Amino acid sequence: MRYLFYVMTGFLLIVFQTSVLPALPLSGNVYDLLIVFVIYLGLFCPLVEALSSVLVLGVVMDSLSGTPFGLYFSSYFWLFFGLRWLTRFFHAGNVLLLVFTIAMGVVFENLIFFLASSLFRSFGDLVGPALGTLTVQCLWAGFTGPVVFEFIKTGHRRWLAACKRLSERRGG
Repeated sequence: MRYLFYVMTGFLLIVFQTSVLPALPLSGNVYDLLIVFVIYLGLFCPLVEALSSVLVLGVVMDSLSGTPFGLYFSSYFWLFFGLRWLTRFFHAGNVLLLVFTIAMGVVFENLIFFLASSLFRSFGDLVGPALGTLTVQCLWAGFTGPVVFEFIKTGHRRWLAACKRLSERRGG
C-alpha cells in the first residue's frame, strides 16, 4: 500500500506542476516540486521502496519533459543517494536544515541541467539567465518547499493510519 501512496503522490505533484502551476500568476520560474518528494523519500522512507519510486519518477519526468532522456532520472537518483549519505551526519527533522536541503536540491538539479545545456550552447550565453532563474527558484523553494514537505509527510502518515485501520477491520 505504501507504493500506491508513492505513485499517487508523485502523479499528483506531476499533474499540479505541469497543469496547475503554469496557469497561476508569478509561477514562471517555480522549481521542480518532485525535488521535495525525492527529499522526503530519501530522508524518511525505506531504501528499496524509496529508490524504486525515485527511479520511476525520474523516468516519468524524462518522458514528459523535452530534455534529453536521463536528466531527471540522474538528478533524482544522485539527490536521493546524496541525502541518504548526509543523514549519517545530520538530523533529518531539523526545519532549517530542511529548507537548506530543498534549496540545495534545486541548485543540484539546476547544475545538472546547466551542464547538459552547456554541451549544446555557449557557456557564456547561459550564465546570466541561469543565475536569475536559480535565484528565483531557490527563493520559491525556501518559502514553499517546507509546506509541500509537510503536506507529503502528513498525507503519508494519514495514509499509513488508514491502511492500518483497514487491515485491522479485515482481520478482526
